[in-house]
Amino acid sequence: MPMTAIELRRATKRLGFVELESAANATGASAAAEFIGVSREQMARYLRESSPVPEAAAKLLRLMIQYRIKPADLNWKRPLVD
Repeated sequence: MPMTAIELRRATKRLGFVELESAANATGASAAAEFIGVSREQMARYLRESSPVPEAAAKLLRLMIQYRIKPADLNWKRPLVD
């Protein structure tokens, strides 16, 4: 099932990323984008629904929420330099 922009915002907020109020919110978009392995610009496309969220990323986020896995549990740390 495709992930909508609303679902993406909710998922990233629930996983502890800064709330993505808009695609212009660089901090939250950048951290969430890095986590799923895309650019900040691509994350903005997902949030505008001008590009679909890849199914693999959607499944990862959904499973993490279902099993209450936080990014830190996976030893993921945001790089210090963008």
